[in-house]
Amino acid sequence: GCSANLRVRQFDVEAAYLQGAFEGDDGEVFVRPPPDERFFDDRGIQIVWKLLKPLYGEADAGRIWHRTAKRQLVQTQGFTQSEFD
Repeated sequence: GCSANLRVRQFDVEAAYLQGAFEGDDGEVFVRPPPDERFFDDRGIQIVWKLLKPLYGEADAGRIWHRTAKRQLVQTQGFTQSEFD
C-alpha cells in the first residue's frame, strides 16, 4: 500500500531517447542517410553517419535512456530507486 497518499502518473515523451548519450561500453552505431539524401566521398564511396545519441527505435535506446534518467534522478536529484524497478 501507499503510506504517503501519493498519486502516480505515467507519460510518454517521444524525444526522451535523444537525451541519452552513448558511453564507452555502448559501442558505435552507424546509419545510412535516407535514400534521397545519399552522400559520397571523393572516391565515390557512400558516406554513413555515426550517431552521437541514440534514436527512438534503435536497439539499445531504451537501456541508454534508463541509465541517463536514473543517473539524473538518483545521483543528481537525490531520488531513491524502487527495489521493484
